[in-house]
Amino acid sequence: MKNNRFVFMAVAIVCFCSCGNTQSKSGEEQQQVADSLVEAERAAFRSLDLDEYNLMGHVKECTMKSYDKVGKECDDFRNLAFTKEGLIEIDEAPYRGKLSFEYGESGKFLGGKDLTTEGMRVILKRDRDGRIQSIQRKAATGAESDTQYEFKYSYDKEGRLKGIECVYWEASEDIAFTYNKGNAFVATEKSSFSDYEVDAVTTKTYTYTELDLYGNWLTREVAAVEEKSVTEMGEETATTTQKNLPVVIEKREIQYW
Repeated sequence: MKNNRFVFMAVAIVCFCSCGNTQSKSGEEQQQVADSLVEAERAAFRSLDLDEYNLMGHVKECTMKSYDKVGKECDDFRNLAFTKEGLIEIDEAPYRGKLSFEYGESGKFLGGKDLTTEGMRVILKRDRDGRIQSIQRKAATGAESDTQYEFKYSYDKEGRLKGIECVYWEASEDIAFTYNKGNAFVATEKSSFSDYEVDAVTTKTYTYTELDLYGNWLTREVAAVEEKSVTEMGEETATTTQKNLPVVIEKREIQYW
């Protein structure tokens, strides 16, 4: 009788442990399914603003820094932040300030400002398709300012950013983009800059070397050629030079919602 009771208790313990493991495994599988759904939703997320900034998936923040070939950090950088709806919220870059955008219901633009310079407001306009048409930085008082500027955006038939027309206080710049076949990565970027004494054309060629799980690039090499014409004050002729600029490595850190 004692032996039978011992066998019954042992079987009961095994059954209890087995049921507990089954429940635990089921919970783990459910969590894995939930995580997979979140990942799939995050990867499939798209917005016009993210497209414009060459980003895919449900991106929350993107920080880009530049380095020379030996790893020394350069002055160039870009900090971006997006709302959960995929609208641009922060855009920071050298000489452009730290632009902040505020939205209301249904993504309506309410206003913006430059967080680095007091008294500067930011105006964002969109086209009928909802793409960014222009971004303007100007004094809140409406007075002329030597730090004001306006960027006007154009798009190709695939909806990709084709060009940016930049109008500064005493200078202008036109930037044109081409894309690699088969993906949305920028292949070349050609900048034509002009002010009262300098005309410069810089052509950058991008090579992508590292991507993340969502298909966004994390590292790329930038090879650039510059042709510059400089007219000194009072001179009638300009001095023109053409040279290959040092190769730059650009790296991005991306956080997702």
